[in-house]
Amino acid sequence: MGSTFLTVLPLALGGAISPMIVILQLATLASRWHPVARSLMVLVANIAVVAVVTVVVVLADHRTSAGDVSSDTSDVVGGWIRVVLALLLVASAVRLALGSHGDTTEPPPEQGSDVPQPRHLARYFLLGVAAMVANTTTLVLLIPAMHEIATAGLAPSSTALLYVTVAVIVLLPSYVPLVALGTMGKRGPAVLARLSEWLRTHNRTVGIVVSLGFAVYLGWTGFTALT
Repeated sequence: MGSTFLTVLPLALGGAISPMIVILQLATLASRWHPVARSLMVLVANIAVVAVVTVVVVLADHRTSAGDVSSDTSDVVGGWIRVVLALLLVASAVRLALGSHGDTTEPPPEQGSDVPQPRHLARYFLLGVAAMVANTTTLVLLIPAMHEIATAGLAPSSTALLYVTVAVIVLLPSYVPLVALGTMGKRGPAVLARLSEWLRTHNRTVGIVVSLGFAVYLGWTGFTALT
C-alpha cells in the first residue's frame, strides 16, 4: 500500500493545483446572498465529478482484469494511457498559452432572497460540474492515479482508503476556501480576496507550468512502462 500511495501522491497533488476551482469558490464565497450554501453546492458538484471518474476508471479496469489479459499487456495498456494523457496535457498547455487572459469560471449574476432557492443552488451545482469537467489538468491526473490504485492488487480496505485519500487531496481547492473562511474569522474575507486576485493574475501561468510539468512526468513513466 505504501509504494502505491507514493506512486499516486504526485498525481493527486498535481490534480489539486487547480486555480480554476479556487477562483470559483472564492468568487462564490464573496457573493452577497447565501455564499456558504452556494459554495457547498459547488463542493458537492466537484465531489460528484470525482466520484463518477473514479467509478468509470474502476469499472474499466475491472473489465480488463476479468478478461484474459497478461500482466505485460496490462503494463503496456497503462503505459499508453499515460502517454495519451501526457499529450492531452501538452494540448491543454498550448490552449492556455494561446487563450485569453480572462477567467471562465464566473458565478451567475447575483439573485438574492432571504431563503436559498433550490433553482439558484442548482445553478451553482451545475457551475461546479462544468468547472471540474473543464479542469483538464485535474481530470487527466486523476485518471492514472485511480488506475494505479485499481490495478495494484491491494486488499479491498486498502484500495478504498487510497481512493478516498486521493479524492480528498484532489478536492483540496474545493473545500479549503470554505474551511479557511470559517477558521480565519474577520480576516478571512480580506485574505481570500487577495488570494483570488493573485490567482486571477497568474491563473494561466500556473496552468501552463503544471500541465507541462506533469506531461513530462506522465510521458516519462508511460514510455518506461512501454519499454
